[in-house]
Amino acid sequence: MLPTSLIGLPINVTLNNNAQFNVDTQGLQVPADYTNFVGNGNPATTLLAGQTVAVHVLTYTAGTPSSVTTDSLIVRFTRIAGSASQGGVVNNFTYDSTTLPAFYSFATPNQLVELTSGTPPTTNSTNYDGISNSTGITTGSTYSVRALFFGQFDAFPFVAAKVRQNQ
Repeated sequence: MLPTSLIGLPINVTLNNNAQFNVDTQGLQVPADYTNFVGNGNPATTLLAGQTVAVHVLTYTAGTPSSVTTDSLIVRFTRIAGSASQGGVVNNFTYDSTTLPAFYSFATPNQLVELTSGTPPTTNSTNYDGISNSTGITTGSTYSVRALFFGQFDAFPFVAAKVRQNQ
């Protein structure tokens, strides 16, 4: 039986042979190399610190740490906040790496956040909270995003589903 919450608890995940990897893009524009995280039999080394994942639990063993076995893994949206080092344009803005969590270990000073322009429900788009659109993002202000994380050396390390201006 699974505990009511596993948040914050260490869990060892064992991938079955040919485990399916996927990315929950929700129809947003993503970099072409997102396919590095898609397919079967991918090694766990394709995963990055800071990525949020969902797994299909086949077996669960309680312990310290607990362990699960899975046959599929999906990269999901991560929540992150930092200061904009460059204001928004139609399709992106830039985070100041020094304002982002240290576990990302960014080696470059700025990280691009890709924004998707579209007209729902036909075409998905990035949603905004506290600002009306991407051009409302201003240098030096703090923004939280719900975004897919593809790694610091990707053209767009983050692909945002939502951008919220922090007060």
